[in-house]
Amino acid sequence: MKKYIICVFFIFLSLFVSLYAIVLESELNVSNFGLKNNGSYRSIPDFGGVLRLEEQILPHFNVKIVFERDSEIGNVIWSSFTYQSSLIDVSIGPSICILNTLSSFADALSSFQPGINLGINIVTDTGFVAGFAGNFAISVVNASDVAAFVQTGYANIGYRFPNLLAELRYTHKGRVNVINGAKSFFSITDYGLYTETFYKPSKLKIPINVFFRNVKYTPRTITDKKKNYGSIIFETGFNIRSNSDVEFGILTGFSVYSFTLDKDLSSLQKFFFRSNVHIKIAL
Repeated sequence: MKKYIICVFFIFLSLFVSLYAIVLESELNVSNFGLKNNGSYRSIPDFGGVLRLEEQILPHFNVKIVFERDSEIGNVIWSSFTYQSSLIDVSIGPSICILNTLSSFADALSSFQPGINLGINIVTDTGFVAGFAGNFAISVVNASDVAAFVQTGYANIGYRFPNLLAELRYTHKGRVNVINGAKSFFSITDYGLYTETFYKPSKLKIPINVFFRNVKYTPRTITDKKKNYGSIIFETGFNIRSNSDVEFGILTGFSVYSFTLDKDLSSLQKFFFRSNVHIKIAL
């Protein structure tokens, strides 16, 4: 385990040192969809953030390093190496889940879960787009009795019209917490339509998304309550590019209607929302 961490650290370090002109993107996000450690709903939303560094190192290759705290599932550091052609992008790289355990801060500091990320995106001249990607945690041999595994994935298919990009998208993110062999499971799965409207001379783009979100929680003890509910989410905002080097955007979504999906669970009367703001700068 330690050898893996050391190797990944030196990979990250060597990539960072080799960058001479980078694209920097930062994001701040907030959400109350994530549950507390015992599976109860949040009265105060949780905050997260993302820092991305990206650089094209060769004519058809770029490298990306990402430091991410997802406000709904946890923390991960990952990097990817991407081959880009006129039709397809293929990426692969390592990842590490950090500071995600629940028992104590000391356990969180000593628990690093390795993983791998991979993805394929297709963009054709006719306007057809499709792709899938995932970040998968790896359960190592002799894993600690205290661990947390964070995994994400998505798949999309769509079409780029003259002034509209429309996609059907499936996204899933989940987290498994292990304490003394007992496991709890938390996941968020989205199915929906994602659009972005724009007018080519304008530097403004308007995203409008409508999707169904399924949130599940299975506790590790019988004293905690399981969760299985759905929400219809409406989401919109804007992206604006001031010039070729700077982009700024805001995206906000809220539950139009939320309901339980298990007849044994009590009714759900709660307002859910999520929001993020990002800025992207080419240095």
